[in-house]
Amino acid sequence: MTKPATTVIDGAAKAIDAILDSLERDPTDPAAAAFRAALRRKGSEIAEAGDGITLQNVHELVCGIGEDRNERRAAHLDAAWADLPGWRL
Repeated sequence: MTKPATTVIDGAAKAIDAILDSLERDPTDPAAAAFRAALRRKGSEIAEAGDGITLQNVHELVCGIGEDRNERRAAHLDAAWADLPGWRL
C-alpha cells in the first residue's frame, strides 16, 4: 500500500528540518556529505509523492518565505535538489 502524499511530505519536511539543523551547526563536519545526500533523497521522495509545487511548498516550509526566508537553508536545498524533476532554481 502506498503512503498518502501528505504523510510522505510531512515526514520529509521534518527530516529535512533536522538535516538542515545539523548542516547549520557545522557545514565542515565530515558527515556533511551524508547530510547533503539525505537532503537529496528526501527531495526525491517528495517529488515522487507530489509534483514541483509540492517541492516548492516544502522548501518554503523549511526555509521560510519573504523576510523570514533563511538563505543558508535555501542554498543547501537548492544545491541538493538542483536536477530533481519538477524543481526550479
